Amino acid sequence: MAAALGSQSGVVYAEAVGRAVAVRAPDDPGYARQWGLSYVVSGINAPAAWNVTTGASVTVAVIDTGILQHPDLAGKILPGYDFISDPAAARDGNGRDSDPTDAGDASADNDECGKHRSSWHGTFVSGIIAAGTNNGTGAAGVSWGAKILPVRVLGKCGGTFADVIDGMVWASGLPVAGVPTNPYPARILNMSLGAETGGCPDYLQEAIDSVVARGAVVVVAAGNSQANVYDAAPAGCGGVIGVAAIGKGGDLTSYSNAGIKADLGAPGGDRSLDPTESLIYGLTNLGTDSAGAHGYGFGAGTSFAAPHVAGVLALMLSVNPDLTPGQMASVLVGSVRPYRQGTRCAAIIGNGECGAGTLDAFAALQSTRSMNTPQLPPDLVTVVEFYNRFLRHYFLTAAQSEIDSIDAGGGGAGWARTGFNFRAFSTKGAPAYSNPVCRFYGLPGLGPNSHFYTAFPSECAYIQSTDPGWLFEGLAFNVVMPDAGICRPGYKPVYRSYNGLAAVNDSNHRYTIDEFEYLRMLQSGWQPEGVVMCAAND
Repeated sequence: MAAALGSQSGVVYAEAVGRAVAVRAPDDPGYARQWGLSYVVSGINAPAAWNVTTGASVTVAVIDTGILQHPDLAGKILPGYDFISDPAAARDGNGRDSDPTDAGDASADNDECGKHRSSWHGTFVSGIIAAGTNNGTGAAGVSWGAKILPVRVLGKCGGTFADVIDGMVWASGLPVAGVPTNPYPARILNMSLGAETGGCPDYLQEAIDSVVARGAVVVVAAGNSQANVYDAAPAGCGGVIGVAAIGKGGDLTSYSNAGIKADLGAPGGDRSLDPTESLIYGLTNLGTDSAGAHGYGFGAGTSFAAPHVAGVLALMLSVNPDLTPGQMASVLVGSVRPYRQGTRCAAIIGNGECGAGTLDAFAALQSTRSMNTPQLPPDLVTVVEFYNRFLRHYFLTAAQSEIDSIDAGGGGAGWARTGFNFRAFSTKGAPAYSNPVCRFYGLPGLGPNSHFYTAFPSECAYIQSTDPGWLFEGLAFNVVMPDAGICRPGYKPVYRSYNGLAAVNDSNHRYTIDEFEYLRMLQSGWQPEGVVMCAAND
């Protein structure tokens, strides 16, 4: 009705009258200190999300130092497990057992791992996710109804990746030798841990792949070394959601790792301002070595950014429990708020450095609810490859009119099909989790008289803004993006190779799903650029 009225002459605008509701805010006394939940610049927009849902009994595994009893976690802790193999590191007198109680990770030996008090890290992380909320006590959790599955893998001086892997595999419901089966498989694994390993070890990637195939999503801290996320593990692995730390001002914190493997940013706290105003407030214990009285405190780190994301994922699953790990990741990344102008994360030179944007719980839930509505089947197109024997250039197109014209000789002499094609989505019938492919043409005289295609938004924006030799011709088709070179199940990798002739203005790239053809191009001197997009299965 509003649209019909708005189209009449003399009507400036016509809009349906909406309904306002009170924004839900909890009565926990510590909530006022939790800027990460509601601060307009950098918070996760939790109050608006709580108007949609406060969460259900979604199980979140916290793979960490274990857990301590705390009034704000009463009734929320499931039976977990202690996977620390070394009794000295466990500090509880034995190795692996069914008691995930945090015995402390304090160290008095400066030569071993530095002198420090116990962190009670797992309790703090668990509180961010699921602290009892609107109960007039303590702090508020992101997902009020979530359950915590404590999995102890970190003790004195940290923990081994062997223990970490067994802990995450067990948490997802998969069997681990010598350990009873987990009766409470988790859909969400929070791993606020990591190490600078120079990349993702194969054994860790294999474990992550098995967990994701089980249907669990893995949320990891990006790391606190001011380094590239790609060089850390598990944050640099494929198939995980890497979370960078954002300060109260809305920018990347001074300590956070960053880079292409950071999927998004979330509140992590910043020590550069007044600690009571800029750090993350949460659950802790007042004991310095062994556990004492329960309490509340402040902290900073990507360790505390990750559980904000895990809590939002729990809210999402309470709305739609059928979400796959890939859908959860796509919704999160696709619903972020852009970084505010003037920040390092928003600058063009930093595009992709801090991930897609800042976590927004309400926007994520809105996207989750829209996934419940029946969707039309995606519209698949065939991307046809041509080769010009005179130019020695490859060319792609999914436009049937263009294909017909080249077949008929309309593209000039020398063009012929190679026989290597792949399937993609049309730009009008593509699923929400796909990326459009930008198509550029190198203008003769300025560019190499060839075409270039990219599905990376940052690469597309960079070429448009910096290189006058390339003409942006529009969006060619849509594809699904790989994660660290790995395509999700049901999609085929598209390899890109480059002829390396920029110096003589004769650049050309080839895109193929045929691994043998890709290797043949490399053997003939073309440069490898790896998997740059994922094609749809026929």
